[in-house]
Amino acid sequence: HQSYDYEQFIEGIAPKMNDDDNDVSYELKDGIFKKIALLAASEGLELEDNLLSSQKIERVKQEIAENGLAKFDFTDANDYVLIVDEINRGNISRILGELITIIEPSKRIGEKDAMLVTLPYSQEKFAVPPNLHIIGTMNTADRSIALMDVALRRRFKFIELMPDKELINDKFQNVFETINKRIKFLYDRDHQLGHSIFMNINNYSELRKVMLDDVIPMLQEYFYSDWNKICAVLGCPYKEDGTSERGGDYSIITISESEKDIILDSLDKYDYENKLDYEINPNFISEENEEKLEKYFNFIIEQSK
Repeated sequence: HQSYDYEQFIEGIAPKMNDDDNDVSYELKDGIFKKIALLAASEGLELEDNLLSSQKIERVKQEIAENGLAKFDFTDANDYVLIVDEINRGNISRILGELITIIEPSKRIGEKDAMLVTLPYSQEKFAVPPNLHIIGTMNTADRSIALMDVALRRRFKFIELMPDKELINDKFQNVFETINKRIKFLYDRDHQLGHSIFMNINNYSELRKVMLDDVIPMLQEYFYSDWNKICAVLGCPYKEDGTSERGGDYSIITISESEKDIILDSLDKYDYENKLDYEINPNFISEENEEKLEKYFNFIIEQSK
């Protein structure tokens, strides 16, 4: 997140409350990345099986301080994985600091160009082992992805994971796919709905709840509450002259009751689209019958035919 920093990820000086007199003292503290890197590096040494993680970390520090990287052998080492969720939300270059160089495969322990760096707070020598894998997840719809440092980008392989309809109930796949095709056309491919919000849905009542709680608010955000486009995504129930399309009674988006008294014949198409007040169909909100709810979602699909 935005306030995450080098001191939390690598190492830093942190305050500590003393139990005896409630005074505050300061101590040097290893961060998450340093801990897992040293623990992974312990796989490259012949250590006793009964050591605690903290003891393994201290043994690695001692080995690097006394002998450098010469005695490490990762032939039979276990793999360690560090997963950083929403990696693009923090200032990655600041968080990694000088370690942005040594996370490269060619700069790791045992490689030809292996590098040791001296950490600024502890003054300890530090290197990254080859059996530590870093996975960063990010949402491509988040604009902050464009702010990622180019130096960081070239140190990672990018794997795109697009929405997968096969992970949701077969009964709702057409609705999911239809909505995403329209979002892709009206906005872009990166803003398609993810499958996660549709997983574990077993009936149309649950799908209706997802539509009201997640999908429609997300569409309002995407299109800046432009209901004409939201209506286009969910199946517009009206022709250009304002008359109802076939099956319009089962549209999720409708014209508010206060607008139905407007004399549409006196308005041209531009005026019509900009004067109408759309709303979520009250009947859709209150409907509990599964068969009728199915008709609302079938209406979305039918508008593509």
